[in-house]
Amino acid sequence: LTTLSANTLAASTSTGAGTIDLGSAGTLTIANLGTVQRGAALTINDSGGSLVLTGDIGSAAAPVSITAATGALDLGSHNITTTGANNLTLSGVGVTQTTGSLVVGGTTSVSAGSGSIALLSTTNDFSGAVTLNTSGANAAIQDANALTLAAPTLGANTGLTAIAGSTLTLPAGPINVGAGDLDLHSLGGTLSTPGHLTATNISLTGSAGLTLANNLSATHVTLDTTNAAITQSPGAIITATGATSFNAGSGAVTLGQANILNSIGGTGGAVSITEASAGGVALD
Repeated sequence: LTTLSANTLAASTSTGAGTIDLGSAGTLTIANLGTVQRGAALTINDSGGSLVLTGDIGSAAAPVSITAATGALDLGSHNITTTGANNLTLSGVGVTQTTGSLVVGGTTSVSAGSGSIALLSTTNDFSGAVTLNTSGANAAIQDANALTLAAPTLGANTGLTAIAGSTLTLPAGPINVGAGDLDLHSLGGTLSTPGHLTATNISLTGSAGLTLANNLSATHVTLDTTNAAITQSPGAIITATGATSFNAGSGAVTLGQANILNSIGGTGGAVSITEASAGGVALD
C-alpha cells in the first residue's frame, strides 16, 4: 500500500495472495481510499470519519470489506468488484454511489447506521442475496439483472426501493416501512408480494406479470406491468385511503377481493374490480 497524500490511501495493482487488513484495531484515519486491486481479501476500517473512494476497488477470489466507522461511505463513480462467490461488506453512516458498478460474485451486506443507502447505479450486478441495514430515511438498491433481497433491517419509517433489471426476489414475510414509501420493481420479470406490505405509498412493477398474494395497506397504491396480467390471490386485500392506479397495457387486471379503496383507475385489457367499502369507490 502507498500513501498518496496525507489523507489518501491506495495500492498498486497486484494479484498477490497476501491479505490486506488495515484499521481493525480502530487506529486507521483516512479521508480518501484510492485504487486497490488485490488477489486476496481486502479489509479497510476507517475510524476517522467519512471515507470517499477515489479509485476502483477489486479483489480476485477473495472478499472485500470497507467501513467508515463514524462517517459516510461515499463510493462516488468508482467500481468495486469481487470475483467468484466472494462477498462484499460496506458500512458507514450512510452508504452512497453516484455511478460506477458494484459487481459481486457472492453476497452483499450494506449497513448505513442512521444514514441512508443509495446504491442505484444501473450497472450494479449482485449475484448473491443483498442485505440492507439502516434506520435512515431510505434504503435503495438497483441491479442490472436479477436481484435477490434478503430480509432487511430497517427503521420504523425507513423507505425501501429495490429495482431489478430482470426479476426481483423478495424475502418471505411482511414488509412494513411505516411512513416511508415502498418501491419494488421487476423490470424484466414477474413480481409476487411475499407478505403483507405496509407503507405510505406502495409502487409495484412486474413487467411480465404482477401477483398480489398478500394484503397491501397504504395511502396510494400503484400497480404496473408491460402488457401482462395483474392478479389478486384469495384473501389478499388492498386497503388504500388515497388513489389506487394500475397500468397493464393490454394485460388483464383482476382485483377480485374485498378491497377497501378510495378511488381507482388505470389501463388494461379486460378489467374487473371488486370493492367492499361502505362508502363505495370513485372511478378515476
